[in-house]
Amino acid sequence: MDKVDGFNQGLNSEAHPINIDSGSRLSTILGTERTIVNTSHNFSIGKVGKGLTVTAHADDGVIECIEDIGHNVMGVQFHPEYLYGKLKLKSFLPIFGNLVDEARGTKLPVVGVSKQGCSEATLGFIEKSLREAGAVVVFFPYYAIDQQNAEDYMAIVDALLIPGQGGKDTVARRECDFRMIKAAINQGKPVLGICEGHQEINRYFGGTTEKLSKTFPDTPVKHKVIENGENVGARTRAHAINIEKSSRLYKVLKKERIKVNTSHYYSAYRIGEGLKVTATADDGVVEAIEDSSRHIMGLQFHPEYLYGRMGVRKFLSVFKDFVNQAREIKYSDPNM
Repeated sequence: MDKVDGFNQGLNSEAHPINIDSGSRLSTILGTERTIVNTSHNFSIGKVGKGLTVTAHADDGVIECIEDIGHNVMGVQFHPEYLYGKLKLKSFLPIFGNLVDEARGTKLPVVGVSKQGCSEATLGFIEKSLREAGAVVVFFPYYAIDQQNAEDYMAIVDALLIPGQGGKDTVARRECDFRMIKAAINQGKPVLGICEGHQEINRYFGGTTEKLSKTFPDTPVKHKVIENGENVGARTRAHAINIEKSSRLYKVLKKERIKVNTSHYYSAYRIGEGLKVTATADDGVVEAIEDSSRHIMGLQFHPEYLYGRMGVRKFLSVFKDFVNQAREIKYSDPNM
């Protein structure tokens, strides 16, 4: 593990070679029996688990890959997501392509989730919701990527979900999200934005976001719920929203009015070109936007918490609808 000025640089460096067993799945994927990888670990595998085979090791014998071919299981000690996503070494992209190809073999749609700044808890509820809706989930890297990277990532999935990210609004995150949205639109794939992701969709199409304290200073509606100094809005059904009857959201939830959770300081203000407001809170705050012609939806509330944590099954339908859109588009392509 290399450190420069006290910082771990192992993920960002081609640090040492590994030796890959001929005939292994990793060798087949990478097309080589020796390659240089990055490194960032203080521990390594000692005793290898039952049914697993060591298929790659460093020159000092440290285990770098284990496989169980019969069960489509692989573990790598290095970080291919950095080697491709940040260092732009395209030779490592096939690791993810192979994983997605195996998922495609199950005929399940593959949803890519942009994970910038998102908490592990939120990602867990998103994964649970998507998996139970019938999808395989792939998480995209944290850091900003160029447009070609975005196109490459979207090419191996069937839909894009952009979650909230805890108020850590950065230029790098926005640039990355915009590239991913552009790639999804270019490839005709559905996009679902949640909380900040909903606001990012609006910004992408030229809309604006404003602080609630500025645009709705005297609202009686609770858009953030604090108890004992803790933000509990995501797990609290704090206020109702009003849903346009002609919208896709109405077709999904089959309700014109329903209580949702809430956790935000900002909201969509001026609405982007081509987008339609399809749900609002009682004070007028925008709670959903759609572009049905491009299979795009943004939700200010958190359906992944409403279903994944709180168990409100009606909100699983949001994910089922999203996954079904991905499935319909995927299998309308004669090349799939």
